Amino acid sequence: MAVVTIALAISIRRTTDPGALGVALTSILFLDAQFNYLMLTWTELETSLGAISRIRNYEQDTPSETDSSKNLEPSKSWPAIGKVEFKNVSASYSASAPSVISIPSLVIEPSKKVRVTGRTGSGKSTLLSLITGLLAPTTGEIVVDDVSVSKIKPAVLRERLITIPQDSFVLPGLTVRENVDLLATSSDDKIRSALQKVGLWATISSRGGLDAEMPGLSQGEGQVFALARALLKKWSKKNNEIGVLLLDEATSSTERETDERMGNVLKAEFKGWTIFMIAHRLESVKREDEIVIRLDQGQIAAIGSFEEVIGQSNKVNSE
Repeated sequence: MAVVTIALAISIRRTTDPGALGVALTSILFLDAQFNYLMLTWTELETSLGAISRIRNYEQDTPSETDSSKNLEPSKSWPAIGKVEFKNVSASYSASAPSVISIPSLVIEPSKKVRVTGRTGSGKSTLLSLITGLLAPTTGEIVVDDVSVSKIKPAVLRERLITIPQDSFVLPGLTVRENVDLLATSSDDKIRSALQKVGLWATISSRGGLDAEMPGLSQGEGQVFALARALLKKWSKKNNEIGVLLLDEATSSTERETDERMGNVLKAEFKGWTIFMIAHRLESVKREDEIVIRLDQGQIAAIGSFEEVIGQSNKVNSE
């Protein structure tokens, strides 16, 4: 518009008033700014409407966890043995989507240490989501100590199973004590003991101790902090010496020395527990007395000792 106005002013100079031309150009600049603002706000409105639509679809399509079929509350000692069974289990993330995991039959005996490995998208994290009830199986069921997890109240299920995620969350504005002991069931001595066992107390102490606001931790320190949480949760189970522990790439961001320390803590503190450990790389899972499961496209491609599984993997790759 400014170019057209200037062109007209030049072509009809005799009838053009310089003052009016200045007012016209000023008005054009103002309108241009208003149009830019209009386009920005319109784009933001479309983005917001898209977000509202996705939230609405999520609310409509996601089954409620308050399903009446999930009302079982097992005994206080559950799980007291740690036997995990997969019976003809398959699952998908929507009714129209194909299955992302399919396990016809798998029995993990009590006190076994299981490492689940495979490529990205092979179904490793989905396996843990099924055990914790975050994803409901399309067919079949997962049974822990003769109780189907799909029938247990979700809150009770996740309270009884201890999970250490890959990304440890921190609640801003809360103290170290409130972050590490979320249910406020442990004494300060137990909290300090847990932080000392995982090798994090010196760092926490130097930054103000338990009463200080939660300091910023690196991703590796966050994973160590999550292990301290797991210890406190395990110690709070007075009537439950045995249980099930789930780790989702829990040491992926730690260096070798910290990885070994965390492994020693798990071996000492969770002796007798059934442990599922997710590992992306097969080479990183070599431990004694462990079962290694390699997933491929949601199915069990190999199961056995480290030597057996890596031998099968090398054979497949060579072919």
